Amino acid sequence: MRIALLSVFFLMSLIGSAQTLSFESALVTEPADPAIGDISTHNRIINSGSNPVRARWIREVNDLPSGWLSAICDTNQCYLPRIDSADFIIQANSSSPIIPHIYPDGSAGDAQVTVRVVDIDDRSNNAVSTFSFPMISSVKDPFSSGPKLYPNPATNEFSILSDVSVSEVTVTNMLGKLIKVYSGNSPSYDVSDLPNGIYLVSMKDNYGRIIKTLRFSKRNYHP
Repeated sequence: MRIALLSVFFLMSLIGSAQTLSFESALVTEPADPAIGDISTHNRIINSGSNPVRARWIREVNDLPSGWLSAICDTNQCYLPRIDSADFIIQANSSSPIIPHIYPDGSAGDAQVTVRVVDIDDRSNNAVSTFSFPMISSVKDPFSSGPKLYPNPATNEFSILSDVSVSEVTVTNMLGKLIKVYSGNSPSYDVSDLPNGIYLVSMKDNYGRIIKTLRFSKRNYHP
């Protein structure tokens, strides 16, 4: 009887530690042109098990040139570059998107980011994918100069990277209707209440002059 019980416990432990998480690809490569303000690539994390998995992605920046930023979008939202991990659910026998973004500053360089996804309830159940962004151009596009907005698209908030002082930020729809007005020089700007869509974000200096206007996409990510 004791041997039979031990056998049952052993089988249950094997079932509980089954490897169900995997990425579609272990390595994803996207050419990085520094003249482009936002470079993204896509992969999917697969749960081949018969039960949902409470998962956590963890970002590890292997190589990022000075001035460049990176961020992750998952099935829930797009996160600011300062967020290195977040929790989400992968349903049984399904997959979920993992979308790294790279924000070059116009300077040359190569970037590489690794994302590890772990089962919160069984950390031995995990998967790793590395995203490589090799440089294809070192020419700085004059139109890429000035303030930059990230993440873009965004779900709850965006931030602005600027070498000059920004005193006011406005958001208008594509018809020119004013939607939001923010004070400048804030670490982030809340857009969680905006409907999904395309907007224009304008940044003004201390004299009320528009420094730059950028197209901004508000949307949620879903499987």
